[in-house]
Amino acid sequence: MSAFLKQDLKRAVMNKGFFVAVLLIHAIFIHAIRINTNFEGNPSTYEIISVAMSLSGFSPFAAVFPVLSYSVSFCEEYRSGYLRMITARTDWKRYGWIRILSTGLSGGIIIALPFAVVCTIAYVLGIHGTEGLTEGGLYYGTRMWYYLEQYGDWYILVGKVLLGFLFGVLWALVGMAFAIWFCNRYVALLAPFILYEIMWIMLYNIPFLNPVFLFKGDNLQSYSLSGFIQFIYIIITVYVIWIGLRKRVHDE
Repeated sequence: MSAFLKQDLKRAVMNKGFFVAVLLIHAIFIHAIRINTNFEGNPSTYEIISVAMSLSGFSPFAAVFPVLSYSVSFCEEYRSGYLRMITARTDWKRYGWIRILSTGLSGGIIIALPFAVVCTIAYVLGIHGTEGLTEGGLYYGTRMWYYLEQYGDWYILVGKVLLGFLFGVLWALVGMAFAIWFCNRYVALLAPFILYEIMWIMLYNIPFLNPVFLFKGDNLQSYSLSGFIQFIYIIITVYVIWIGLRKRVHDE
């Protein structure tokens, strides 16, 4: 691993925005579990996870958090002339891939870490498998019920964390794309949230393309489809970043 990559990864996760985002998501999820879960009724692991992610109010604002860490760093580098210094010492394409990797990882960890904590809490405190779910209830006969019966809780737990990671990667990179094209930190911070809300409304009847439904996977009844669509969105976003970065470097 090159020194530049190590330094960039360290900057991506060792900053105030990263810790604020992670702590806020933890607080939102834990509060939702505390006030909405009847532990005397022996809830299942899956129910506790669903409470945290569906009743916490996290979904409408989920795209805000991955952007807080490292997505806007390009704005400062470009305006201060630091980008010119970097590209004079290394190929701009190498810089671009390293920055995409660092930004994506920071956003992915911001979402995946709280998801992992929620899943751990649910696994420790909840009833495993379908034993805690009521036959004929909300989840009975769904694909999620089938997953729990066939593969157990770990399929759900790992699936949730991976989907959360992909979601974080995607929206951190969306923020980076806005930062590169507009070179304005406020645009880079707000525009991903606005885009997320627009897609939520415009694609409400096309759930497999709706980002609000993708990070949970339950709405589509398929974790693999949710992950695949998010991966396609990531590829599109990286392409937009690459075009914008090439334009900025050549303008220098």
